[in-house]
Amino acid sequence: MNRLSGILALVAAFLLLLGCGNERETLENEAFGQLDEGNYSEALIPLNQLVKKYPNEARYLNARGVAFFELEKYTEAVGSYNAAIRIDSTDYRPWFNRGNVKREFEDYVGAMDDYEMALRLKPNVGDIYLNRGVVLTELGMLTQAIDEFESALTLNGPNHLILSNKAKAELADSRFEDAIASISHVLEEDPELMSGYLILAYSYQGLGEMEEACANVDQAVMLGSQEAMKLKRDWCE
Repeated sequence: MNRLSGILALVAAFLLLLGCGNERETLENEAFGQLDEGNYSEALIPLNQLVKKYPNEARYLNARGVAFFELEKYTEAVGSYNAAIRIDSTDYRPWFNRGNVKREFEDYVGAMDDYEMALRLKPNVGDIYLNRGVVLTELGMLTQAIDEFESALTLNGPNHLILSNKAKAELADSRFEDAIASISHVLEEDPELMSGYLILAYSYQGLGEMEEACANVDQAVMLGSQEAMKLKRDWCE
């Protein structure tokens, strides 16, 4: 091979690599852009291509699992998360995400195991504490659940989802004043939240303050709550 032929071969190889890099970047942008937009079916097309071309990239498998999860294709989601964990067991995300699938199937012990591993790998992620709190609430471990919600608030700051779940746990644990305080913060920002008025109604009823309870029942009725209509008949008429 003469010198010119060698240079041309190097240029061709460089252009081939550049083309492959551009193709990968294009697929990534499409896949993660569709995920961000909530277009999960559309995201699967480039994600499947990325997984096929780069089978040892755990982040593509994890992202594909997210798309499957949002489409309620839970078996496929678990398969993707399992594969991601086999490739890279040090990334908290597939552990956390697999725990979410287990929670959907009410495998609360299994979910907690995966959340525990996620927490060991990344102890400063508020959503892990939030989801642990939700599972602990389902298990009736209310004191522990409230502690998890407190940790989530410390990391994430005031957050409607955390405060709403914290209020539910506090109500279930007969911490009525705490439940009122938690859900009131949410209702200040979202006054149309029907479930918030129900939490207030039950909390005031637990405190024996029936006038306040019925006032909140009325608010929930105005928002269309069937449960509140029954409470109005039982408590307030």
